[in-house]
Amino acid sequence: MYMNKCQEYIKELLDEYGPLLERQLLRLVNKKFNACFENLDGYICQLCTYFDYERIEFGEHTLLSNKGDDYDADMIRAMEVMQSFLPQIVWHRKGRNPVYITFFLSTVQHDKEVYIVPVKQGLEKRICNYLNDKFEYLKCEVIILLLESKKQMKLIKPNCNYKFALIKKDGVDFFERKTSNNRIEKSEGG
Repeated sequence: MYMNKCQEYIKELLDEYGPLLERQLLRLVNKKFNACFENLDGYICQLCTYFDYERIEFGEHTLLSNKGDDYDADMIRAMEVMQSFLPQIVWHRKGRNPVYITFFLSTVQHDKEVYIVPVKQGLEKRICNYLNDKFEYLKCEVIILLLESKKQMKLIKPNCNYKFALIKKDGVDFFERKTSNNRIEKSEGG
């Protein structure tokens, strides 16, 4: 048995990011191949039968994983944030801790390199220090701080171009601090 191009791409994604939700894989495969698959069930069943992959129940969703790999909930959440920007994503890759995913976004208005940084409660100050050290002078990039709770927003004020993201049941909500009044307001995506 051999892998087709779609299965090879799924393998690349799992090798890069670790276990991902099947619906996330579906979105990425459809983008990569300019396809309109409704699901990847046939491809995934073959991967699980003939290769070392497994499906894992994850709440009401299903993960696909290399057998024995542990999932990282922050990576799954970061992937959800990144996919909010499809189809404008040109490329993406796994970042270095604490950056989980880096991607390049191209729109009519601008091209931006975007970094997704999950922020655990209690680590807000450490993340601010990291961002100020690494990104203070890089004004063209955008940092998306993936929060666990809306309360964290008032604790985070780095000196870089950033937005907040919260995962909700119905998708991703984005927020930004308005410099004129220092208030946090819901924004339209990236």
